[in-house]
Amino acid sequence: MIIRLEQLQYLLEISKSRSLTTAAEHLYMTQPALSRAIKALEDELGITLLHRASNGVQLTTDAEAILPIAQNITQQVEHLKQAAQIRSKHNRIFQPVSFSIFTSPAIVDTYLPVILRSYREDYPLADINITLAKTNELIQLTKSPTEHLILLMKSRESFPDIFSQSSLKNKILFTENYSVVVRSDSEIAKRRFIQLKDAIHHKLVLGHNGIDFPEFFYNEIHSKVSLDILLESNNIDVIKEMILTYNALFIASNTLINNSNFSHEFKIVALRNKKQLCQTHICAFHDFEYPTSPFMEAFLEKFQLFL
Repeated sequence: MIIRLEQLQYLLEISKSRSLTTAAEHLYMTQPALSRAIKALEDELGITLLHRASNGVQLTTDAEAILPIAQNITQQVEHLKQAAQIRSKHNRIFQPVSFSIFTSPAIVDTYLPVILRSYREDYPLADINITLAKTNELIQLTKSPTEHLILLMKSRESFPDIFSQSSLKNKILFTENYSVVVRSDSEIAKRRFIQLKDAIHHKLVLGHNGIDFPEFFYNEIHSKVSLDILLESNNIDVIKEMILTYNALFIASNTLINNSNFSHEFKIVALRNKKQLCQTHICAFHDFEYPTSPFMEAFLEKFQLFL
């Protein structure tokens, strides 16, 4: 049996878009070529992977069963590549280097600590300065040449505009899903997920982390709404008390929620917008013309390796 890595990547892309046409566009290939590749994979595996439907394609039960395995294989290969790339830079490890990262508290509070620790293991002489800014300030920084690395988090709806207006090299590092934390005895706790348009009509507790949450909600549901925000805070003990006392919903990234040790008094419920999970993209911007660019790229490789 010969299964090519790209065939698994094709299947994963189709699982995201549920459309052969859209998947082919994202993969920069023709739809017939994509169909042939999936047919070859079906022949190798001896199972049917796709059913055609009026609204696109659907994965079969067999396809859904092997999807996590395919995801794991592609991630492990990517991790292998990134680890090799970092190791190949061994001759530069002990060079002194200094650069600045401009980002929001949302990223500093959740992702950066582990990335910085790992990066310093390979680059012990690295001097990295971190400056916090609001999201709109970070967006402005992406519009002009700069020697700094900019990390920002925005809703998926707004990212095409940010990319088109940026004069810097940019990439999406990863996508973060969002959930809500509620009291375990609440009605919402009985659900598998809650729609964003319904969640925002409850009392809300939000992380005070630099993200413009009202704008995030407006971009997702394309409608202006009045939000009943009890408070914005990063104090998890205070947040837990607000959830229990006021039956409020705490809306946050899964990374922040998973790192906050919520007890049995609370229930975590997935947050969706129509048929999709609510998500933000974490993206990096920098100018590759500067001498520090290779070190920034190594930092971003660490980011993708560990998240």
